[in-house]
Amino acid sequence: MIGGRYLLESALGRGGFGSVFRGKHLGSGQPVAIKLLSREALNQRDARSRFDREAALAMGLRHPSTVRVLDTGDAGDGTPFIVFELLVGCSLEERLSVAALPLDQALSIAMDVLGSLQEAHEQQIIHRDVKPANVFLCSEPAKLVKLLDFGIAKSAVSGEQPLTVQGAMVGTPVYMAPEQIRAAALGPGTDLFALGLVLAEMLTKEAVYQGTALAICTEKLRGRPAEFRSPLIPLSLMAVLRRATALELAERYKSAEDMRRALVATGLLPRPASSPPVQPASGLHGTQIILRKDSSPQLMAALAATHPTPQQRPASSPGLAGLAATIVQEANPMANTVPQGHNAALVATMRQQAGDRAPRVAPQRPKAKARRALWLIGLAVLVALATASGVVAFLKLR
Repeated sequence: MIGGRYLLESALGRGGFGSVFRGKHLGSGQPVAIKLLSREALNQRDARSRFDREAALAMGLRHPSTVRVLDTGDAGDGTPFIVFELLVGCSLEERLSVAALPLDQALSIAMDVLGSLQEAHEQQIIHRDVKPANVFLCSEPAKLVKLLDFGIAKSAVSGEQPLTVQGAMVGTPVYMAPEQIRAAALGPGTDLFALGLVLAEMLTKEAVYQGTALAICTEKLRGRPAEFRSPLIPLSLMAVLRRATALELAERYKSAEDMRRALVATGLLPRPASSPPVQPASGLHGTQIILRKDSSPQLMAALAATHPTPQQRPASSPGLAGLAATIVQEANPMANTVPQGHNAALVATMRQQAGDRAPRVAPQRPKAKARRALWLIGLAVLVALATASGVVAFLKLR
């Protein structure tokens, strides 16, 4: 038992600061992930302060692509813990160990991470460790992406006591921006540099920078720019990646939102599915219901029951059939049934109180059709007579 309210069930993983366990809340039974600071980390300088700050920073973030912190506390023996939402799925790092990602999926993941970073940057928080291992791909619910581990995040709020020794390098060398290696001032572009490298890696399955940590850091400090030569990366996307990974912080995108807009401008993002029409469509151009201000309460109630607002939506709704029945009854009080297999009741314009209770139907013109048929018959007779006259004249000449 942890903190008198959580029960540990099984180990999920181990990191630099501690271990993560699957657990559940004893009161509600809710499954959770519990991160415990290790004994070794407790002996490290500022480890406890960094652990507590991770919880404090993450608890202030609410973006759906940021892992949620639910609770914090003490295990009872001086060991601090953080309770996170339990995620089901795998890390991007694990996914890339199998194969590269399709372009649309890679871009979708990048857009979600940028959303998380935008909120963090607005609160003056620089993540400092954006990498595939810290991006989680959820299988429940599917396609949900979560940015993890704000353990080494840096708050840019002036006056806050720094926890990193001056001149110390913090981060993962493969994805670190040059200013991180130099332990210089950071900004939103620091995280965007890392995400640019991650996005390229999603498409190629290979990290952009290869080699030892020392070799990679040396290359970046000597001014070697990231190279994106793979045919798997479209040219329009290459331009975005080059700006995101510019060696100078001032040359990168100023915000995560700027980079999101640049990705949208490439035209490579899949078009979102169009929202379904408020009214059900039928026929070539669909149908439309126009309700007058003085429409009957019964019709308005049926329409509201079929398309309620989120605040009004009941557990169950009468659906289309109920709405159609009401409309038919409004259009023809004598009708008691709705034809099966039809949405014919949902026809063009309803004029309930205008005197014309039934849907208007284009009038038929049988006389016009008859005149046209007689004209064609007459034309055919004339052609026949002309042909016969020609034959008779030919025979007389012979």
